[in-house]
Amino acid sequence: MTQLAQQLQKFDPISLEEMDAVRLMNRTDTKYITNTDMLLKLLPLMTEKYRLLKVNGKSISSYETRYLDTKDYLLYRQHHNGKLNRYKFRFRKYIESDIYFLEAKYKTNKGRTIKTRIPVDDFENQLSVKSIDFLSEVYPNQVDQFMPQLKNYFSRLTFVHKHDKERLTIDINLRFEANNAKSDLGNIVIIELKRGNQVNNSDVALFLKQLGIYSTSISKYCTGCAITNPTIKQNNFKPKLRYLEKIAHGIT
Repeated sequence: MTQLAQQLQKFDPISLEEMDAVRLMNRTDTKYITNTDMLLKLLPLMTEKYRLLKVNGKSISSYETRYLDTKDYLLYRQHHNGKLNRYKFRFRKYIESDIYFLEAKYKTNKGRTIKTRIPVDDFENQLSVKSIDFLSEVYPNQVDQFMPQLKNYFSRLTFVHKHDKERLTIDINLRFEANNAKSDLGNIVIIELKRGNQVNNSDVALFLKQLGIYSTSISKYCTGCAITNPTIKQNNFKPKLRYLEKIAHGIT
């Protein structure tokens, strides 16, 4: 049994049904980047405060994502240029349960993330009428221009605080595919703290600080685009890509 599996066994479980009370579709997100060595130091600090999602006895869930954008990468460029009030659209497959959703995320200029989604039958290379209708409800401009631009694969651990309205996702084994290019982030770990209200006394935030891990911004979509497509504008993301390289090698 791996070190990670041994540590995960020490957490009290939580089911999908119990997690309904902590869905947090309107929330604040705080992200952290670290590596697998530091993750193994973080997990023992969390066991008394957090429960671990288990689905059919499994605590690690697999995801496949297809991000949507225009032919000229409008949403990517808006993020790159620092636009506030921005959108992200994606099809996501929950691999173990074989369930698909079309998801829309709206990041407000107040730092809140509003997420909506609908179930779909499969990934769509060309948007269906149902998908166009859904996106038209959340996006103020034309939506039939959106198409799949990036594939993303990762494994996720999901934790819920035992007392506070707080969720934590930990993503590992991240891989990207686009434009006939493939890339993975090696031992990079992306942690996302999701809370209904921004508070400063999150237990895991304190644990991360103890380990010298501080919040930062990162977009899996933009990172994947920048890595797999060297032709698109990425000047503002180059420092983040260098930072990922340092973290992967344990340099802070």
